[in-house]
Amino acid sequence: MIVTSDAELKAALAAANPGDTIRVAPGNYPVFNSSRERGFEEPVTIEAVERHAAVFAGLDLQNWGGLAVRGVRVASDASVAVNMSRTRRVSLHDCKISSAKPDRDPWNNGNTGIHIRSAESAGVHDCDLFDLRTGIYCQRSEYVLLTDNRLTGLREGINIAACDHVSVRRNEIGDFWPNYGKREHPDALQFWCNGETRGCSDVQVVDNRFIQLGRKAVHGMFMRSEVKGLRHKNIVVSGNLYYGSAKHGLSVSDADGVLIERNLVLPSLHAGSGYPRGQDGGETSAALMPTIYCGEDTTGEARHIIGPWMKLPAGVADVGNYRGTPGGCAAALAGELMARGAA
Repeated sequence: MIVTSDAELKAALAAANPGDTIRVAPGNYPVFNSSRERGFEEPVTIEAVERHAAVFAGLDLQNWGGLAVRGVRVASDASVAVNMSRTRRVSLHDCKISSAKPDRDPWNNGNTGIHIRSAESAGVHDCDLFDLRTGIYCQRSEYVLLTDNRLTGLREGINIAACDHVSVRRNEIGDFWPNYGKREHPDALQFWCNGETRGCSDVQVVDNRFIQLGRKAVHGMFMRSEVKGLRHKNIVVSGNLYYGSAKHGLSVSDADGVLIERNLVLPSLHAGSGYPRGQDGGETSAALMPTIYCGEDTTGEARHIIGPWMKLPAGVADVGNYRGTPGGCAAALAGELMARGAA
């Protein structure tokens, strides 16, 4: 079935059976905001006839169950472009999500690309998020998959709080444009606990690339708890690359059962340059040497990591890691790749 208007799309969904595909013709559509309490046992797919040519002013998918959205464009000036709160088995695939009038200037945007809250089995796959204040905000959810996405031209990347069974894999996150004049300190990927009653558990951060060029310091992965007594547990950080000039290349604190392995943290040309913060109208930042950091009470193991500087407490086993100059890190990486090839 092909639909050409918002009314036709809602009617098609009302009549849909589990497993059906509804195709959306090219054109501009208002904010989609229909709900279905029972949901579908087998997901119904909403798919653009022509890739990214069906343009929505927003997707409000709250309370949906069993829905996949594929190949659409979302250009929104709403506070949340795609709302996936209280959903079950809802996913996005190959979608482009941005502010209503993308101009490669996230300073004039205050919206979040995707908001996932109180959801179960939520997925965002192979999507482009750009020209937004924040890419993805995920809270109080379980079984969340964020894979193969590209987040660029933002002021903040992915924020996750109080979630269980989370997989963040093969994402490319970088080219941020924070406003350092407003003392912003952005993270590509952040886990936090402020205002929550629990930390995150069973988290996998695997094979992501956090790359920030130029005179802009953006942290890579940053995990901690702001609430005394709340801790994260069962955390795997593996195969990630950080390139930049912020302090926290890969940072994990207030966590138990941590495995950090085969990650590479490299300082950019801006790192350690001493360039003052907030110059050029807030466009540039101070330059620090990126670190691999575990808080004093973190427990687990760190192995086969390459980086210029590491802080590993007594509770984290230090196995086969390399600390050294950028040139030494490159040589260690070459040796590691050769060893993998020979294995």
